[in-house]
Amino acid sequence: MRGYYPQPYGNIYSAATPILDNTVRTLQAEEYARTQQARAFSSQMDSELARQLGNVKNVDIPDIVDAWNKYKTAKSAIYFNPTLANNPRAYAQAQIEANQALGDYMQRTSASRQHRDMLLNIRNAYEKNHNLFADNALDLYSRGMNTKTSDIMNYDMGGGKTVDLANPNSYLWQGPNTNWADLIKKAAGTPSVKYSEITPPKEGEFTNTITPYSYGASPGEFYQNFLGSLGTHAAANDAAKEMARITPEAINAMASRYMALGPAYWMRATGQPNPQPIPWGNTPQEQFAAYKTMEHAVNTVPSAGKISFEDNKGALAAYKNKLVQDRQEAVQALRAGDQRRLALLKEGFKGKPKLQDQTINDWFQSVKDDAGYDPNESHLYATGEKAAPEIDLTPYMADAEKSGEFSDKPIAPTSAEFIGNGKIQLNYQYLGTDQQQHEGKKIITEQQFKLDVGSRVFGKSKAAGVMKEAHPPITQNGFVYHYNETTGKYE
Repeated sequence: MRGYYPQPYGNIYSAATPILDNTVRTLQAEEYARTQQARAFSSQMDSELARQLGNVKNVDIPDIVDAWNKYKTAKSAIYFNPTLANNPRAYAQAQIEANQALGDYMQRTSASRQHRDMLLNIRNAYEKNHNLFADNALDLYSRGMNTKTSDIMNYDMGGGKTVDLANPNSYLWQGPNTNWADLIKKAAGTPSVKYSEITPPKEGEFTNTITPYSYGASPGEFYQNFLGSLGTHAAANDAAKEMARITPEAINAMASRYMALGPAYWMRATGQPNPQPIPWGNTPQEQFAAYKTMEHAVNTVPSAGKISFEDNKGALAAYKNKLVQDRQEAVQALRAGDQRRLALLKEGFKGKPKLQDQTINDWFQSVKDDAGYDPNESHLYATGEKAAPEIDLTPYMADAEKSGEFSDKPIAPTSAEFIGNGKIQLNYQYLGTDQQQHEGKKIITEQQFKLDVGSRVFGKSKAAGVMKEAHPPITQNGFVYHYNETTGKYE
């Protein structure tokens, strides 16, 4: 008997199985391909993660990596778990879980990146102009970088105070603790009269109008007062931060308005017509004080006080001189019987009864002077009769015959005689009923005479027509009778 030799597969003899062999090789190739695909997928996802981690806050990296791994695991199961391919429900659930994991990862990554970028921008802006930011802005920046993004909304600052580190305004200066209104009021001081403006009278008036103007500290004084109030650390710090927020355009506009204040403003505010220059300075505090000074000046109008009046001596003297001149011209016109000049004077003297009276009095006195009348002397004619200085009335009564002022019938006064005791004998001619010229006499008072002449020159008055109202001649039985002022009878 031949010897017995065991076979590699037991007692089974080798047999050719080409179909099975091909199947095995296909499965092995697919497995290898899946392995290579898994490795490539994992490498690609790890590269994406590494790229994203360079843009997020370090403090958020553990949570982001954890979220990524969850997504990676869920996604790998979809790709490499063959059992899901034949189970649509399980595949759909796995897809949902993978998408949820991806959403969580993207949300964490995006939030962390945005907060990091915001903090970096704040840091850069702070280095350019720290006056725009809160005093603790750098501390908040550090806290924001070292706090998980999920915990920054209500960050506990201690002492019961929380802050939203996700809000950029939390890092900015929130306004001064200094009460600027109080400092401005103190710098402005108490108003007092700085200037009294005198307005000359209008034509025909003789009093000046005086308007006092009150103002507080002048702009130069205001600047020094306000700058002095910035001596404390808090006020100086607030002033610097306030100044940082004022744009160059706003500064230029305010300076233009300040320089546009005219001489009237400066006279009323300081008593001087020239503007007061305000130094700009080099420090934020000096510049802020200058800006507030200009702002206060352009917004504060000098206050007008109670108006008073005083005589304008120049206007009053000129007016009096003019009155004297007018009176002198009127007297000359009366003496000359210049009707044209008298007509002009009548218009100019309208509504000025005192001036009219003074003019007539001046004229009457000049007439008496011309007549040489002296109430203390006796005047006798050559015949021995008592003489009386005569007044030639021709210049004054030239139109009497035409106007018929003295009686119902035209009469022509020829002269007047001063007879003493404040009386005047008026000599006149009249046309009688016989159509012949007759002479008559009438005795009137000097006052009546002046009033009647005044009424003729300047217009009717209550005293006008005194001569007309005196006893006119009467005619009876062909005879003309005249009233005798001495006997009180017609003769």
